[in-house]
Amino acid sequence: MQLSHAVWLLFLDTNTSLEQFFTGINIPFDCQFLVAQPQNDHVVVLTEVYRVSPTLPLQTYRFGNWTAGGGLTWSSQGLYRRRNSLQGIVLRVAVNNVMYLHLCVFYLCFGTSRCDEGENIEIKLEVFTYGP
Repeated sequence: MQLSHAVWLLFLDTNTSLEQFFTGINIPFDCQFLVAQPQNDHVVVLTEVYRVSPTLPLQTYRFGNWTAGGGLTWSSQGLYRRRNSLQGIVLRVAVNNVMYLHLCVFYLCFGTSRCDEGENIEIKLEVFTYGP
């Protein structure tokens, strides 16, 4: 089943830890998965959850709130703006251009400890060309 073709909404009680509940469960980076949890002040908090990679920790983002009086309020940021950290993952990309194979390796770092101090985004690109 492709998780990323739908928006998922899971209702959990207030005392359930998201990290414990999702232990061993991969919510892919491109999946929209929201968890609704009531709070004691008559607010239901919507939290977006995902993993950058199946082996990396669960990521959470407070997506919005729902109240009986005010309805739903949510983030106006787009999906990839909210998910602006790839946690130092290296993306390897290959492009087949009929006669040549270009291997591009992108090193992306979004505000993690691997970035230089003061840098929000670090991108390095290496291109290797193989051909006749």
